[in-house]
Amino acid sequence: MFIYVICTAEDKGVASMPEEKVRNVRINRSDKKFGSDPSVMARRVKDMRTLRPNQSSKMIDSMTEQDIKNGIRALMANVSIVDGLDSESEWLFMALLSEFAERDEKGMMEWVTRECNSMTADSIIVDRLRRKFQKKQPDNRQEFFEKGGELLSSDGRAALAGSMMLNTKDISTEDALFFLGHLSVGRSAISGNMGFADQFDFRTFAGSLVSMVSNIENSQNTLSAIPNNLLTEWVKRDPEEAFEFYQEYLYKKPYSILGNGYPEMIQGYVNSATEEQASSWLNDVLESTDLTDNEYSEVIDKLTRQEFGGVGFNEALLNKSSNRDVLMAEIAGAALRYSDAADRLGKSIQSFTSFDHYLESAMKAILGDSPIYSSEGRLINVLREMGRKEAEIEYVKSIYQEAKEIKLGR
Repeated sequence: MFIYVICTAEDKGVASMPEEKVRNVRINRSDKKFGSDPSVMARRVKDMRTLRPNQSSKMIDSMTEQDIKNGIRALMANVSIVDGLDSESEWLFMALLSEFAERDEKGMMEWVTRECNSMTADSIIVDRLRRKFQKKQPDNRQEFFEKGGELLSSDGRAALAGSMMLNTKDISTEDALFFLGHLSVGRSAISGNMGFADQFDFRTFAGSLVSMVSNIENSQNTLSAIPNNLLTEWVKRDPEEAFEFYQEYLYKKPYSILGNGYPEMIQGYVNSATEEQASSWLNDVLESTDLTDNEYSEVIDKLTRQEFGGVGFNEALLNKSSNRDVLMAEIAGAALRYSDAADRLGKSIQSFTSFDHYLESAMKAILGDSPIYSSEGRLINVLREMGRKEAEIEYVKSIYQEAKEIKLGR
């Protein structure tokens, strides 16, 4: 039976201890048998929250199953609807659930479906199955899903399918299509990288995924799970087929697949090809009219962050460009997208022979209708923040005016 010991002056040395040690003394003096009284367990849980994980773990090991259930109930009774559990309570909550599952996994899952609302029960069960799946990677993944999902709601099954799809190593086409078919449509989604088997049929899977995405009526909705690396991995294995698929089914369409845009495909190809192949190919892409303004800006931003190729890739690309200075100015100008643009742009300009060299190159980009310099106000504000002369700023304004007149055909 649990006995809460009050610290008194007669307790040798306890009265002068720091509060943390006093709590430890109080708890350690308790009998190992906690009893089945929920109110007693509620007090015990309150004290356990303040202990270190290794101390709580020892106590949890000695609990009966009823103690564990009462402990979970006590924590759930104090959940804030707005904020949820605090970090200490959340750790203890998961530790109690984990111990329960180690002793009787099916019993734990059945119990939470009775004790918790559907959303909470789904979350607990899916998390447990996800951890188990990641650790064991069973051969028959579909059977694991069917058995594990017996107690889940339809939303819970969709969450489990998404988790398994994104966490399977060397997933087969058959398993990927199976999990894809169990996804749901809603306002939120999980995303991650899939591990594809050597003989994975990218075209079949991508075709099914696009079919599902294109049939979502509300543009604010999405599939419950998205593989971020589908096209980037496909383009490494068969670039011609991957780009052909993108051109036919995703280019300038009213729908898209998160993480699977043209810039990501470009990055996947560039990082898998030789520097010579990649720089020549990317230069052709940048100088063509195939990219939308957003796609072009994303590619330039990736160049700015040096996400393409190795250390010398940007220089190799610049050497291939028919207008090196303009591309340099665009790579520098990608800094305008960031809150610390003045600092970023100032550092990028150091690659030019002078500020006038940068300004001349940027003006060519503006007159060429570069999407990098589409915002006149943004560039002017950043130049002012950098402390540039008013004459330089007026010159920039005149170039933007000239560009507007060119657009109007004057």
